[in-house]
Formats: sequence, structure tokens, C-alpha cells
Amino acid sequence: MALSAGTAPSTESEALRELIEHARRRRADELAPALAARALRVTRGADFAVARDALDALLRRLGSSRDDELIVRSSPNGLRVARRDRGKRSGRAYEVWFDDAGESSCSCPDFAKAALGMCKHVLAVMATPCRHRDALRAVRWDPVRPLTGPGDWFARLWHDPRVSLPRSLAAMFQATSAAKPIDRAWIEEPRREATVELLLAACLRDPVLAEPAVLPQLERERAALARRWPIRGRELDRLLRGMKQPLFPYQREGVDRFLRVGRLLLADDMGLGKTAQAIASCHALFAAGKARRAVVVAPAALKPQWAREWRGFTDLALVTVEGHPDERARIYRRRGDGVLLVNYEQLLRDLALVRGYAPDLVVLDEAQRIKNWEFDTYVCRLTHRSDAYPTVAATATVIVVGDRAGGVWFLDLPPSYRSAEPSSRLEGTHRVPAASAAHVPTRTRPVMTKHTILFLAANPTEPMGARSTARRARSR
Repeated sequence: MALSAGTAPSTESEALRELIEHARRRRADELAPALAARALRVTRGADFAVARDALDALLRRLGSSRDDELIVRSSPNGLRVARRDRGKRSGRAYEVWFDDAGESSCSCPDFAKAALGMCKHVLAVMATPCRHRDALRAVRWDPVRPLTGPGDWFARLWHDPRVSLPRSLAAMFQATSAAKPIDRAWIEEPRREATVELLLAACLRDPVLAEPAVLPQLERERAALARRWPIRGRELDRLLRGMKQPLFPYQREGVDRFLRVGRLLLADDMGLGKTAQAIASCHALFAAGKARRAVVVAPAALKPQWAREWRGFTDLALVTVEGHPDERARIYRRRGDGVLLVNYEQLLRDLALVRGYAPDLVVLDEAQRIKNWEFDTYVCRLTHRSDAYPTVAATATVIVVGDRAGGVWFLDLPPSYRSAEPSSRLEGTHRVPAASAAHVPTRTRPVMTKHTILFLAANPTEPMGARSTARRARSR
């Protein structure tokens, strides 16, 4: 039974009571007060609808921890939680840690992404009758990202002064008497990469230096930084020299942005050449020798259009995957370096074969398709190395082509490029006044380009078709 979307509670205590009642109706039992309090805490400053969505997200994780029959075991460094499968341990075991105040940390990806400060592994430990407090750790991280602002995960790293740090690491944190936040000078360019390497080396040397969530975050940040390519303008000119058609300046900007960040959502208005930008990005990476194999995933109806535009812009070999399963299998196995064009339905059926092809580059057309859970899961298996879904291309480069925000969530998986809100906060965000969502452009800027027809109409270098369309739009 869902909470009513009517009048919101007038006080925090009233809100807490309503959330506790809702959690108990959803069989949260003795954990209901803790989950309700957590939902209010992680959404402080937002309206009640956002807190309600956060509680529902926590309840889903509680249900998952029960359905998966998670088992908790002790380890030299704390607690390990894994799934039981027919009486045997199955899959990855994650480290869970609690401090002396009851705050938790987990090494699983969901703990880092959800901004709830809990995950199903933490809830599995909380549901056990005996739970001890672990030894304090020096390097801590606040998993609850603020509802506004850039949301850089690195800025929420802090040092617990009750535990000493090596001098080389202590210099990173501000000199305060209480919790010592990391100094922003250490996480901004050009020092960010060196800071990651320094902290990563220290955490690998001492497994109990930092709480469990920190090491996976540092590893993902290192991978994200490795995808960057600080390309110069003249070098981009050289890489695009073999293109059959020139790009407009805003299209070159999209290619440049993609090469610099490694993962990008092209969200320009319809008709402004998102496909051309994706093709040019592939052309540049192949010309630079940074990609040997690529996969373009598009809706089946658009595959002929992709093949036509591909031939119009580049001489790179493109093979359209068609036919019955045996024919498709032969294409995947016989194809050498180059580009394969597949549709989403084929990806669902041929995932093992596509992964065997080992693409360095993935292009996803029509971003709304990956908002579907099944497609999103399979695409993640293809393009991301994660604990649950090992991939053949650990640093696969990703271009998402589309005009919807679903692609931002997909690109959001690497924490350093986390731009959209976790799904538990999206619905609530849509119900509050638009002014409260003014931070969204700040969040999406690192992973998305967005050119509108009206914006380009003010630029004398934009295509004439866009300029005339903009005039018609203004005349209405």
C-alpha cells in the first residue's frame, strides 16, 4: 500500500510517524523506525514526496536482502555478506562495516550509487540478532549526495581525526578539530589524478585504512580518468581529415567533448546531426588507434538509416548483423577489426557473442531504449566491468545518442560522472517546483551536450536548415 500523495505532513515528527507506519505495512518490522529516519535524513531539505520515495527505495532493498537469502560471515577485516544459492555461497561477497555511531559502509556498487547510506547487504547485517561495532577507520566517505550542487563524490571524503593518517595523506584534509573534509585543491585538476593514485596505493597497502566504499570509488575514478583524452584542436583536425563531409562547429564541439570525457550523451535537438557526431567520434578513435572494434546498437527500424549515413561520412567498414542465429554467430566470429551494427533485440539474444567480439567502443542510439530494465541490464553487461557483470571491455568507451534523460542514468554508473539523481529521488524531484531542479544542468554538464535549434539560430555558423526552423518556431 503506497502512501497518499495528498497533503504532506506539517512537522518532521508527523512525517516520521507516517513513514514508520508505511514501513511496517511493508513488513519492515523492527527495522521500520531506522528506515524511516534514514529516509528523512537523506532527503533533508526536500519535500515529503522525496522522503517517501527514498523510503520505498530502502524497502525494496530490504525485500531484496530477504529474497536473496543473504548470509553474513565474519572476516579478519569485519563482515562479509554474500548470497546463498541452494545452500552454497554464490557470487561476490561484499564487505560491510559499521562505525561506533551506527553509520554503515559497503563495498557494493549500489551503496555508492543510491545515495541512501544503506544497501541490501547493510540491511542484511542490521537484521541479524548479533552485530558488533568495527574498529574505527581513518578515511571516511559520506554516501548521501546533496540534492543540489555538482555532487562530486570526492568532495565528500573526510578524515576521522580519532585515527591517525600517514603524513602524505593527512596533508590532503583540512585542519579542523572535528571531521576533516578533503581539501578541494587536491581533487581539482590538475592534481585529481595524483590524489586518486596516492589514496588508492594507501588503501591497497592497508585494507582497514578506509571504510569499504572508498576503495571501489577510487578504482572507478581511476578508470574514468583513464578514459579521458586531452586532445588539442589541431590533433582533432588531423583525426577528422578522412571524413567525407565536414562537421559544423557545434558538432565538432560534441566530438571534442566526447574524446575528452570518454562517455557522453548527445542530446541535441532532432535534426542537428547527433548521428554524424557519433560517426565522427568513431572515425577519430579509429584514426588515433585507440579503438579497433566497435558496436553500434540501434533500433531495428533505424539500421538502414545508420548504414546510409555511415557510408556518407566515413570509409570505416561497417557490417550490419542480420539473419538467423547461426548466420549472426558466423558474423561475430569471423569479423575482424571494424564496426558491427546490431539492434537492441539482437543484443538481448546475442550478448555472449557480442561480448566475445570484445568491442572497445559502444554507440547506443535512441537513449530511451535503455530506460527499459532488461535492455539497460544487458547494455551494462556489455560496457561496464562490475562485480555482478564482468565485461570483455573494462574501459569500453560509450556514446549515447538520444534526446531523453534515460541515457544520463546509464552514463551515471561510473561515480565520477554521476549526474542524474538516483531513481529513488527522480519521481519526487518531478513533483516539486521547477526552481528546485535548477541544479540539473550543473549535474548533467559533465556527461551531456545539448544544442537547441533556437540556440544555434543565433550562431551564423549553424546549418541553414536549423536557422530556418528556428525562425518558424519563433514566428509561432
